[in-house]
Amino acid sequence: MSNTNKVTKLTSSRGFDGTLKTKRQKQSKWIVDLKETTFNEEQLDAYNYLYDTLWSESEPKHFGDEVHPAIEFHQFELIPIKSAVNQKHRKGGRAKDPKNVWRSMDKGFKLTELPPSVLRVGTEDFQLTGDTRKEYFSKHGHEFYIAAVYKPVEGATEWEIKDAISYMGQTLQEEPASNPNSMEDVKDALSVQASIWEESKGQAGVNPNIIEDLLARTEEIGFRFTEGKRHDIAYSVYNQFNPSTPVASWSSNPKAHYQIKSYMSRYKLKNSKDGKVIYICAAASTISKVFTTALRKAASNPNAEIRIVLHTSTLTGTDPLTSYETVAKNNIDKFNTFMSDANLVLNGDGNKRISIYGLLPAVGASHSFDEPVLYDPITETLYQRKGDYFCDISTEEEE
Repeated sequence: MSNTNKVTKLTSSRGFDGTLKTKRQKQSKWIVDLKETTFNEEQLDAYNYLYDTLWSESEPKHFGDEVHPAIEFHQFELIPIKSAVNQKHRKGGRAKDPKNVWRSMDKGFKLTELPPSVLRVGTEDFQLTGDTRKEYFSKHGHEFYIAAVYKPVEGATEWEIKDAISYMGQTLQEEPASNPNSMEDVKDALSVQASIWEESKGQAGVNPNIIEDLLARTEEIGFRFTEGKRHDIAYSVYNQFNPSTPVASWSSNPKAHYQIKSYMSRYKLKNSKDGKVIYICAAASTISKVFTTALRKAASNPNAEIRIVLHTSTLTGTDPLTSYETVAKNNIDKFNTFMSDANLVLNGDGNKRISIYGLLPAVGASHSFDEPVLYDPITETLYQRKGDYFCDISTEEEE
């Protein structure tokens, strides 16, 4: 490969070694054409310069106090492409579709972006990030690339190092837009870290039996996702390790484990053939929209009873039962307020036509998934006929 560049115009810019550079050379010190240039000491100097002047302070996940406590940043190095073990912590070892990354690199490899990273354990390098980029380097004839090298801290155990590989493999990843599989990657990583906790007898990893611990770890390795998605990830792993007391995330997706249509059918909550009973199942958080839908259904079916069944989507918070009952109470209260207003124009017949029938269960430690949770509007209670679950959600008036 040729390292020569055509000089077009001289400027008074200096390189990392202090020598004068042309404008073209000044540009190329930050953007490298990997079809023409191999990685060398000049690019290594560029990374060291950026670390000293910027990254050591601006990138805590890479070089600061957010690095896994079992490892530490060592240095940038030119290392052989074939020397590192692939990213086992990531499905397929790299992004599902690398073309977007490769197209960007076709325009020039930007040294201002953080490089691939490896964890060196003894004489073996474990790839943390960069397999997609390494594949590009290899396709264009490169034998070496520059990586940020990490090493275990003194006294780090084998289990802590395994946890660090899985942990850092997620915290150092790019934004989800460049990685369509990233949410599943985080779920898989959290599951691995939970397995490490069990296999190490609690010496490393994350406790899969404590939802607070799973949520805290998910906030660290899945920080780029919304709160709802982080809870979905944490509860998914919690359910994997606690199958007898699951927490449901309700979804209309046919592939979902807790699929709404399937459970409505299982509970025989179906519209009657004579049209006298119509069920509406929707997220409790959309109660305003649900109420409007119920009014339309009642207007177009004047002889029908409209029964609303709510579900709690993905619960948030560290106490799922408290979250469930709070969501139920708040939205049933809103419904009752809406109905009170509607009765003014429905001659008081609204409650006879439209009602909250109940909710889909969600907390396996308290609910049976063999039946719905019913709502009694007279006593303002939630209950299950066959199970032991009972909850008074009435608002106590102060004396």
